[in-house]
Amino acid sequence: MTGMFSWEYVLSGDDAAARSAVRSGFEQQGFTIEQQSADQWTVTQGERPSFLERLTTNAHEPIVLTVKFAPGADGLVVDLHRNPFGRSGMTRNAVQMAALDKGYRAAADALHEHLAAAGILLSSRE
Repeated sequence: MTGMFSWEYVLSGDDAAARSAVRSGFEQQGFTIEQQSADQWTVTQGERPSFLERLTTNAHEPIVLTVKFAPGADGLVVDLHRNPFGRSGMTRNAVQMAALDKGYRAAADALHEHLAAAGILLSSRE
């Protein structure tokens, strides 16, 4: 169900209703949604720590996903993609990378469960 850097969901029904279900799935997790274009969003959970916070604490990067929508043969295809290194590039240690990866996986799992509960999830893959 979850991947390393991307996840794909195929949703049934009306495109607008499917997009609304994806939006509510992210909003229930506390994500803010910024529409980049008609078929692409950026969703963010948490705030980026300041440079000083990153140096002096174990502050975590926010979870940021690019969400793309495209028509598919069976329904609306929703592609989630994450930057493998987060916003700060490769300046994190292994503990920080593991925590960030765990956050991405939890977000993808929760969205999968939300879409399945809504009865619109046809398939998913890593």
